[in-house]
Amino acid sequence: MGENEKTKLANPAALGLFGLGIVALVAASESLGWVDMDPALMPWIFFIGGLALIIAALLEFKSGDIFAATFFGAFGLFWFAYGWDASVGWEQLKFIIVGYFIFSLYMMCAAATIDKVKFFVLFFVMLMFLGLIVSVFANVTIKFAGLAELLLAVSAFYASAAILLKTMAGFDVLPNGKPFLEFKQLQPPTP
Repeated sequence: MGENEKTKLANPAALGLFGLGIVALVAASESLGWVDMDPALMPWIFFIGGLALIIAALLEFKSGDIFAATFFGAFGLFWFAYGWDASVGWEQLKFIIVGYFIFSLYMMCAAATIDKVKFFVLFFVMLMFLGLIVSVFANVTIKFAGLAELLLAVSAFYASAAILLKTMAGFDVLPNGKPFLEFKQLQPPTP
């Protein structure tokens, strides 16, 4: 291979969104009361949730996609930490959850400039953290966070499939929808 030739990377977002979808589905199954969390599941969360997202983040950084790299990296680190030691109590996690809610809010705004599918993935992430905030600060169990996790899983799987199929087919097989917003530079008023 010559000096000027670059290795073409496949789109790592399909893997990252798959990892996010799996851990969201597992979290939803517990939050909605379908199953009790089994500690034997922690390595799955650690590797599928954490490692898949970190791999996707590193490859997205290499490709220059700051949005995907930041998103996958932040959530990969979250699931690594959770999978490493899920015994940490909610008291310690309260402010981490608030921080991730804030992060999800501005990432959702950024996703609104990409396409509707990515916006809804981040919208459900934001709703999940909002539900968790209500749960941990009000000390009440609500199914809101679980429903948001389930919708997050569905939207993440859809987004993963859309990216995979588009990459393979060379055209949009599953529609992503046009962006809701467009970045525009504000112009100072002319005197």
